[in-house]
Amino acid sequence: MRSGSPFVWILSLVLCGASAALAAPGDVGKATRKAQLRNLVEQLQERDREDRQRVAALARQLGIPLRRELPQGGVLELRRVTPSGKPVFYTTYNVDAADTVSTDEVWPGGSAGLLLTGSGMRIGEWDGGAVLGEHPDLYPRVTQVDGSSVISNHSTHVAGTLIGAGTAQRPEARGMAYEALLDAYDWIADSTEMAAAAADELLLSNHSYGIAAGWIYWGGTGPDEWWWIGGADPGDTEDANFGYYDTETALWDQIAYDAPYYLMVKAAGNDRWDVGPDLGQEYSVVDPNGQLLSYSTAPRPADCAPEGYDCMPTVSGAKNILTIGSVDDVIGGYLPLAGAAGVQVSSFSGFGPTDDGRIKPDLMGNGWLLMSTYGQDPYFAAALGTSMAAPNVTGSLALLQEHYENLNGSGQFMRAATLKALAIHTADETGPAPGPDYQYGWGLLNTRKAAAMISDAGGGSEYIVENNLAPGATDTIPVEVTAPDAILKVTLVWTDPPGTPVPPALDPVDLMLVNDLDLRVSGPSGTLLPWTLDPVNPNAPAAPGDNIRDNVEQVQAEVTAGSYAVSVSHKGALQGAQPQGYSVLISVLPPPPVSSGYAIDEDFSGGMPAGWSVETTAGRDWQVVATGESHPEHSNSTGGGGGFAILDNWVGGQYAWTDSSLITPALDLSASTSVVLTFNSFYIYDIVETYNVETSADGGLSWINVWRRQGFGNIPTVETIDVSGTLAGASNAKFRFRFESGYLGPDGEQWQVDNVRLETYGGPVPPPDPPDVTLPGQAINPAPVNGAVDVPADTLLSWSSGQYADGHEVYLGTAAPLTAGDWHSSQTTNTYDPDPLEGETTYYWRVDETNTDGTTLGVTWSFTTAVATEPPPDPDPDPDPLSMHIGDLDADRVELSRNRWQAVAYVSVHDQDDLPLAGVSVQGSWGGAASGSGTCDTLGNGRCEVSKPNLKANTDSASFTVTSLTHSDGRAYLPAANHDPDGDSDGAVLLIPRTPDSGPVNTPPTLAITAPAAGTGFSSGASVIFSGTAGDAEDGDLSAFLSWSSSLDGALGTGSTVVAASLSDGSHVVSASVTDSGGETAVETVSISVGTPAAGAVHVGALSGSGQAGARGRWSGTVSVTLHTASHGNPGSGAQVSGSWSGGASGSGSCTTDASGQCDVSFSNAKGSAVTFTVDDVAGSGLIFDASASHVLSVEVIKP
Repeated sequence: MRSGSPFVWILSLVLCGASAALAAPGDVGKATRKAQLRNLVEQLQERDREDRQRVAALARQLGIPLRRELPQGGVLELRRVTPSGKPVFYTTYNVDAADTVSTDEVWPGGSAGLLLTGSGMRIGEWDGGAVLGEHPDLYPRVTQVDGSSVISNHSTHVAGTLIGAGTAQRPEARGMAYEALLDAYDWIADSTEMAAAAADELLLSNHSYGIAAGWIYWGGTGPDEWWWIGGADPGDTEDANFGYYDTETALWDQIAYDAPYYLMVKAAGNDRWDVGPDLGQEYSVVDPNGQLLSYSTAPRPADCAPEGYDCMPTVSGAKNILTIGSVDDVIGGYLPLAGAAGVQVSSFSGFGPTDDGRIKPDLMGNGWLLMSTYGQDPYFAAALGTSMAAPNVTGSLALLQEHYENLNGSGQFMRAATLKALAIHTADETGPAPGPDYQYGWGLLNTRKAAAMISDAGGGSEYIVENNLAPGATDTIPVEVTAPDAILKVTLVWTDPPGTPVPPALDPVDLMLVNDLDLRVSGPSGTLLPWTLDPVNPNAPAAPGDNIRDNVEQVQAEVTAGSYAVSVSHKGALQGAQPQGYSVLISVLPPPPVSSGYAIDEDFSGGMPAGWSVETTAGRDWQVVATGESHPEHSNSTGGGGGFAILDNWVGGQYAWTDSSLITPALDLSASTSVVLTFNSFYIYDIVETYNVETSADGGLSWINVWRRQGFGNIPTVETIDVSGTLAGASNAKFRFRFESGYLGPDGEQWQVDNVRLETYGGPVPPPDPPDVTLPGQAINPAPVNGAVDVPADTLLSWSSGQYADGHEVYLGTAAPLTAGDWHSSQTTNTYDPDPLEGETTYYWRVDETNTDGTTLGVTWSFTTAVATEPPPDPDPDPDPLSMHIGDLDADRVELSRNRWQAVAYVSVHDQDDLPLAGVSVQGSWGGAASGSGTCDTLGNGRCEVSKPNLKANTDSASFTVTSLTHSDGRAYLPAANHDPDGDSDGAVLLIPRTPDSGPVNTPPTLAITAPAAGTGFSSGASVIFSGTAGDAEDGDLSAFLSWSSSLDGALGTGSTVVAASLSDGSHVVSASVTDSGGETAVETVSISVGTPAAGAVHVGALSGSGQAGARGRWSGTVSVTLHTASHGNPGSGAQVSGSWSGGASGSGSCTTDASGQCDVSFSNAKGSAVTFTVDDVAGSGLIFDASASHVLSVEVIKP
């Protein structure tokens, strides 16, 4: 915090034109257009009521569920219906994060000297369900404002990243604002609730969700693994929702415009991971009305193909929000000298631009495998996605508002445009070129730098300006630059009125910017223009120009000393001739440090560099492959070219337990103030091995790890490491590349390194002393490789000569270390033929390289010879002729939807030696419940699969008979040689039962709730006694183990009788459950009400159906309907239920409930395999049918 200034300096200007009345800086209440917002809330509430009715009706019409759980924790929910009748589905996107964006530096104990925790701040979270507010890391700071009770793991994980205390089981799960309060909502009425919360002066909210677009990974079998929702026409290969500015996007911009202190933070989405099915794989096509049209194998590209751009749907492209992409971990935080090369965008993170070319995402946060709170056991989990990056940023922004309030007084906060500008202005540079881009936006959030700017604003080099631009005016801000070659950085942000959406189309380019403000900087360096990007060439770097698209503009340039003028003006007319609020941030920054050159610049083109060495404590050695040489198995995969260094730990089909280092010579860096290491890297990860860069300031006596990788790699990277903290100023500096297999033993495949550069700053690089002597390099590339086993006794030893070597001294023995008595040869060639070696013996050997200047001691290698064997017998003069036969048949079955199933036969084919045979075409026929033919081709394991899907529900087995085998080499099929070692076939005919043998069957327990009766009402505060019985054939009486819970109040207790006092008012569904020793669970429920339930509302509580066979293939059936009141009680007799038949029957059906609230409706003379009954209405005196509360509205009756 800057001394002498107890407040943040805000420059408020009224310049060059008509003045506009401004609220005092930070006056949230006066600036918020509460009347407009409340009017908007009323309109949206009516829209939400209509949406719920239309959604329920559409779901009934199409026979689709309202909410579906996706694989890997995702959720897909039918959220609203567009004016054209198209459904819109919402979907979830999937303490290193704090380190990555430097938020940990502003926590108590951080380097910024601040004490920011989020205390007193309130954050809104809209997500796919309720937050587990009872979680120890969250309790009691979460309020589920909308009353949602469906706990969501995703919502709970996001909440933990926002406000998790990190004091329970996992301190590393601490959230960004770990003492803040959270107002939680599900997404059902998000826009309505956001407008209401904004009217109540909410400052920040997080939205880690968006609409479903393009490919959806459903995770089922066959065509249900992938869904295509981007258009039914074969020509629809891109979903038009990507980048489109729709009415909901405009609505979010309207809310922000009416609440200028409210900033919505939104996840960009993970669509770059939605690659779709494999070529030729069948998938489901869903039309614009949400109805399954067909199964298709037509090729469609991955979302965002071919380069990943235009990959954020609709609301993610709103102008006035902050859209967040994801980067991988940046351990230790951003290092300025390492720069953008130290930051890698996550492979799933969505790219911009919007359809009108605006820059999205705005900023990056860390969304890579964050450990956070979770909604179910074990209550902590790691997750990745922009869903995780968004709360990383949102929670950090709350700390910045807290810091601003601490300096300016209670209730004083930055405008949303100012907070957005601050985050963008102080962001760290990322991406392939200076300035913004469509991959990383404006850069990586840096909370520490943003907090420092709040502290230092007004100090002469940092300015924060909030003002209103009057129509026709130009506002000017003077800035003095005193240092030569300084960096002048200016950022302008304004909350723009909502744009006008154009009719839906693919990539409309109509501009959505309404008030086009212009930022210019004039002075001795000329007129400086803001950054612009070209949406037609999204890979092109940013360039200065006239930005006509974005409501964010930024000028950044190296300037000469002198007086500069920052001006803000506008094109055309401002909407409604009203002033436009804006925020400007100005920084005069010192010039970047100047490089002194490279202390090391090595591309390994000449082999092992002079002075470099290899130190191996176990396993295999580093090798250097010079330009023009070749490695026996690998080429340069680092992205470099020519020579490279490699640790090859997978040789001859075996791993070694290896700990080996490639070490530089000693360097004098005493004159350097900063040191940066860069190198090309490529590794193939196995299990637990590590890839390390370690530095030494004392010539190798002690080492410090500065870079470590463990996990998926397999792609070439350029690594940049700021090693100033360990090497700058050292007079005896070294660094090494160290490969270590890890604690599991032999592990790790390979690591390649190339183009190693050590750049110094702040002082000259001492020129290398001319060598008095030129010692040879070490011998490398031993054969047999170090640690090899089963080496033939007549092996020939060979190696690659060290650089400058003229001769080789060869040592060989059976014990280490080798002594003078183990010397064998002095020679100039690099191969040596030892005397015949003993079998099953471990040998040690070494090659010392020599020249006229001296000798370089070699690495000691080892190998173990194979067991001595007799010479192989003469080949069989009469080998068996080529043939083939069935070596095994195995059965499997897969349960499908609608009680159908799939039979699977696995066929193994062997050759005349009973070995697996690839390339065999298997032909066969189906029998039993299946019919037709089946074929498959055996793979390298001699095995292939034949399947028969969609078998009927009433069939219990199928069979597959192999009829012929053919091979391209014309070998004979010998059925007489068929066999099946596990005995489940006769070698040719396989029976596939629907239900496999499973041994003794565990009988599920039984459970009954004896009190209270269903539908019983209780007064507020009354004690309610719940009792029940449970038993099990194997375990006996289980009543004492009954577990009771309420849909409103959660767990109630355990036992045959539980007394619940002070239940919440409302309708409760109370569950009793018990699990036996075999893992089978029984659950029963009873519905009661506490307090006064809503009168007159009824809904469908249950539907069940059964069918009866008839004559000539026709059949009949009955559907039983059970109605419930709002309190889940019995509405009694007289309710008239009406509905419609579909499938094998048509027309309408109706019935009238009896005293139990139930009735039956029947059909007859049905055709086909299934009939569906859908409840359309319930009528009766004083009754209101609440379809949205119904547990089910349709039931399918299967033909018997």
